[in-house]
Amino acid sequence: MSLLIQKYEQSKGFRESIRTSRRPQLMIKDSPLANDYYDETNYEKHKMINETMIYLSDQGVIDVKWAKFLDKQQAERVYLNTDQIRKAYILADLEPKNDKIQRLQDILSQLSNHPWPWVKNWWQEINNNLLQRKTGNLDMDDPQGYKDLVTSLIALPNIPDSTTIRVFSQMLFGDSKRFERVVQKRLLSLIKHYGEEEFDSPEEYLDSVGLVSNPKMVLFAGDAEITINGSLINLKSIPEGLGVTLAAVNQIDINSITASQILCVENLTSYYDLIHIDDSLIIYIGGFPHKGTQKLLSKIKNYLEKAPGQIKIYHTGDFDYGGIRIFEYLRQYFYTDLQPYFMDVATYETNLDLGTPFNTDYAEKLSALLENPQYSAWEDLIKDMLKHRIKLEQETIILRKVL
Repeated sequence: MSLLIQKYEQSKGFRESIRTSRRPQLMIKDSPLANDYYDETNYEKHKMINETMIYLSDQGVIDVKWAKFLDKQQAERVYLNTDQIRKAYILADLEPKNDKIQRLQDILSQLSNHPWPWVKNWWQEINNNLLQRKTGNLDMDDPQGYKDLVTSLIALPNIPDSTTIRVFSQMLFGDSKRFERVVQKRLLSLIKHYGEEEFDSPEEYLDSVGLVSNPKMVLFAGDAEITINGSLINLKSIPEGLGVTLAAVNQIDINSITASQILCVENLTSYYDLIHIDDSLIIYIGGFPHKGTQKLLSKIKNYLEKAPGQIKIYHTGDFDYGGIRIFEYLRQYFYTDLQPYFMDVATYETNLDLGTPFNTDYAEKLSALLENPQYSAWEDLIKDMLKHRIKLEQETIILRKVL
């Protein structure tokens, strides 16, 4: 019965809710029952299967084609009577797939008016699949998991940025580890496939929706004066700069930037190697900037809009797929004023001995950037990288230059 119902649930008649002349069927000799049914060493198994088929036939849920002259002794083929499908589910002790689909539709319907477009787009796609009785790779036997996912998605737009995962989990489920155990993997997959940005790590994807494993620090140093909650701070007077959380960044007012240049640095090692450059404001980016760093960059952007053109702005990062994309991501804060720092073809060619090779799959990802007008300024460098099949980490280059 399970095999016949599975065939029924995969049929056009089920998907389109129409009655067809074709019924799900099972050839005994080609089925998983064959070894037991034709086992000459144990006739009891053959007899038991026959008795079950006769019973189910009497119940009206199947028809059996018996071998000629061997009526009710040797079955050849079994047909499912789909007009008795509800009874078939009961006899097989299976939950109807239609019921599972409807239950999942009801759970996910809460996302129909979600404020994030990409969540709403995902719901619309899934709902359309379910209306056509397609599961869309959803686990139909895990309704509670999807309830937890929906609960999380509904809560996320209203949480403070940089909320820790375990605090979020405790707040929603009364269990500090339930989110990581049940929701996180499914949410990450959803953000990666439907989210509005591509990131390089699970931490960056989670940060994009306001979640962090632990509070993230914002690191910056150099020639600037700021006020935090009314207290005046001269960054230049603090050895190796300042590290603060998002809560503190929210309280920052930028009084003045006396440096002639702002340098954003992707890697932590490079940040500490460059931190003592004179007449500079150095900001640690750390890959795609987390919410705290984004907030600081926004405040610097607002400050610069009042003094356009007076301060040069640079970014230094890795010679790789992620490094180029991070640079372009930062343009939203600095527009055309942002310039590469040691991220040119000459620097790349000079330091090839410090690099590591990349494979064909990586080369294809890098090549795809050439098709996007957003990365047109990187055409020469990308082509050179594809020629040498080498990527470089910025900290090795900066370390060499510093030493």
